[in-house]
Amino acid sequence: MAGLGLAGTHCRLEPMAIAGTETYGGYFKLDGEGPFCIALDIRRPGAQRTTRAEFECPLWVVR
Repeated sequence: MAGLGLAGTHCRLEPMAIAGTETYGGYFKLDGEGPFCIALDIRRPGAQRTTRAEFECPLWVVR
């Protein structure tokens, strides 16, 4: 996660249960005014390749 054009923070997401559903998550400190770029590298157990998903998140979504 990073402000657009800035170096980012890397964090391994941890497994957690929310409303009886298994998911993954984590907490990040958001510095600056945004917008923010969120990039996820997803690798399933046994998979040979990583899938990347990227999102641009405006400030009003996270505050």
